[in-house]
Amino acid sequence: MRTLNMARGPSSDEPMTATDSLSAASTTARMSSRRRSRPHCVQTGCRAPSGSSPRWLWALRTHTIPTVSELIDIRYLAPSDIELLNKIDRSEVIDTLYSVQDHELVARTVDVDVPDWSREGDGEHSVRQLVEHWRPIAEGGATLLGAYSGDEFLGLALVVDQLEPGMAWLGLLHVSRPHRRRGVALALWTAAAEIGRSAGSTSMYVSATPSGSAVGFYLGRGCVLADPPNPDLLADEPEDIHFVCPIG
Repeated sequence: MRTLNMARGPSSDEPMTATDSLSAASTTARMSSRRRSRPHCVQTGCRAPSGSSPRWLWALRTHTIPTVSELIDIRYLAPSDIELLNKIDRSEVIDTLYSVQDHELVARTVDVDVPDWSREGDGEHSVRQLVEHWRPIAEGGATLLGAYSGDEFLGLALVVDQLEPGMAWLGLLHVSRPHRRRGVALALWTAAAEIGRSAGSTSMYVSATPSGSAVGFYLGRGCVLADPPNPDLLADEPEDIHFVCPIG
């Protein structure tokens, strides 16, 4: 297995990578940082979900997933709670990566170990960089959602209810490694889609990590390749898989 260590130390200028194909290393390094363009509404003021309370709690029973019996709570969070990114274990072993060729998804087999984000310094692939990137978007009116089981934090999502008329934007969705494949991502997705619908959106834009697990999840939600992709998000994340997903 190739181990790709994208964590930059305080004095490091470049991410440290194992010898691998340049395309796999480049793709995985971008996946580690997950920086995104800011939608136009962040400049003008994104709208909060209509009719929502300041502290919203939505309990979703994941009884349709046989291995899950607990109650997953999806809560509205304050913009300052973007700091919860520090509690997410981003690490992942990837065996499939996708790309788009001639408007079709193409899979290739890889053996890549993506490490967690760095907790040191504020360089690329650090938690501090991620927090500072997403903070103005959360403060600009996007909705931040947290997944909990009791007091235990499981995952985080951020949604803009209208990236453009009729289309929401799922800016991020992360579930900490110990809590994956337990219905947490589905609960966050369901809540984000409801926020978009409440603002009149009928679809949601997703710029997805090109891993087999992420692409498979969004295909399972009925997502299709964006045609055309959002130019700003495509320029910022050219190796992501850009989807438009029905939520209406």
